[in-house]
Amino acid sequence: MRPPALRSADGPIPLHRAPAGVPLVVRLVEPAHAATLAAEGVVAGAAIAVESAVPLRGAIVVRLGRARLALGRTVAASVIVAPAGRPAEDP
Repeated sequence: MRPPALRSADGPIPLHRAPAGVPLVVRLVEPAHAATLAAEGVVAGAAIAVESAVPLRGAIVVRLGRARLALGRTVAASVIVAPAGRPAEDP
């Protein structure tokens, strides 16, 4: 069974709630994790996609360009994303 698709009508959501395989754009990174994530390329405007989520509140594995990153759920929750191609708006 396929995960639910994130429609372009859906507003910005935390990264840990995004379905796998949907092209996303980072809209905001909360200040508590901004510096650490910026060093990995997770910044506003970056293209990103969830590859998988480890069950039982495990890591969120994302693709960022050619890189794959594993983010803890707390960190992933601080990244606000929207479907790629959706105009920017306040999260």
